[in-house]
Amino acid sequence: MSGSPSAASWYATTHYLVTLLVLIWIFRRSAVEYLTARRALVLASVIGLTFYLLMPTAPPRLVGGYHDILSLNSGIGWWSQNGSAPKGMGNITNELAAFPSLHAGWSLWVALVLIRAGAPRIVQVLGLLYTAIMAFVIVGTGNHWVLDAIVGWAVVLLAFVVMVGWERRAPAGEPEEQPALT
Repeated sequence: MSGSPSAASWYATTHYLVTLLVLIWIFRRSAVEYLTARRALVLASVIGLTFYLLMPTAPPRLVGGYHDILSLNSGIGWWSQNGSAPKGMGNITNELAAFPSLHAGWSLWVALVLIRAGAPRIVQVLGLLYTAIMAFVIVGTGNHWVLDAIVGWAVVLLAFVVMVGWERRAPAGEPEEQPALT
């Protein structure tokens, strides 16, 4: 699967789609859980972007001996030959943004949100399975090293720990911020 068009489609699509769907789901389910989830996602993304700027790291597909599966399958998807960038925007992406893997991190974020929100057990298992498949796909398509995935997971775990700890510090009696619908 890792060299197939289905793996390329998985890599380029589910990262955005599943994360957005879970974010909408948690927003509709619980304002408090939504705030924690959103803050953890933003913090993890900021940490990842900081790494990308301060420590540019090439993915395996840019190193000799590896195939660029997304590039080989770019004719069938919405992405260009530059990773998962939309067609026409490949020249403005950062090709050295492999460490940490936010694909891996965001997939773990999905599983953690489902678990924390008390989704049905089968949905929680599907969230964990999604995380495992994402790790397999990102490494198998040559877009990340195994360490990229592990550190991506660590970044999301750290973001959740920070956000939960910060929210617990909030003074009692102050109403929790409600998300705006705008």
